Amino acid sequence: DGQITIVKQDKVAALSNGDAALSMKSKWKIETKPHGHGDVHHLLYREGLVDQWHKEGKKHVIFLQDTNALVINSVLPTLGVSIEKGFHMNSICIPRLAGEAAGAIARLEHKTDPEKLDPLLSSQGDCKGDVADPSTGYSPFPAYAKTLNGEDQGVVIEFVNPKYKDETRTEFKKPTRLECMMQDIPKLFQKEMGSNAKIGFTTFDRWFTFSPAKNSLDAGVEDVKKGGKAPGTMSSAESDKYIQNQRKLKMAGVDLDVTTDDDLVLVSGIP
Repeated sequence: DGQITIVKQDKVAALSNGDAALSMKSKWKIETKPHGHGDVHHLLYREGLVDQWHKEGKKHVIFLQDTNALVINSVLPTLGVSIEKGFHMNSICIPRLAGEAAGAIARLEHKTDPEKLDPLLSSQGDCKGDVADPSTGYSPFPAYAKTLNGEDQGVVIEFVNPKYKDETRTEFKKPTRLECMMQDIPKLFQKEMGSNAKIGFTTFDRWFTFSPAKNSLDAGVEDVKKGGKAPGTMSSAESDKYIQNQRKLKMAGVDLDVTTDDDLVLVSGIP
């Protein structure tokens, strides 16, 4: 009893274009959309859960998002690192494929989203963009798996992230909205604690920690056709879960063959 608490997130008005015009569902009805998973911090504060947990002596909170089942493997090791290092917040990360649609962590005082990283790198340094390190095959910038341990009442900074119809970046594919992200809570820590805020990340192998089911089959097939190796569909996530189980059993001493990339076959366009 009392182990599960459900809190309701409010929606915000949707915007139809770059001039921030309201998107209307009808003459008198404004279209609304969720405000983003960053609301979780304020909702925990608003519902009194933060104070309750503090009184109960709880010291650590783990935030999970529901598209990446493999991340469960890395929760306890990351908690151990957080305790040992005294982190106020710790992101779970994995080696990131160059150009992959997974948020990247770089030396920017904060993380950056995938759609912002390549343009940023293309305009700085050698101007090569988000390319793989030849020695590893991965991007030098690890991806965060969106799982965190860790004055403003939990209201994190908002941003807008429209999806454009084409490279002219003038028309939206669909209405957008102001949103916020759960993993941006370190910005509040830095604001309130300054240099005393201890923010870190812990990196694990991809097979152990990361295979999200976030894309439609069509989007995954399109990614594979372009040479992508992380389609992020329900089928690829399920396949990776089975392969992860093979690897864990092998490490535990079970005599069995582990599926490799060469063993994979295309099913509906997804390996």
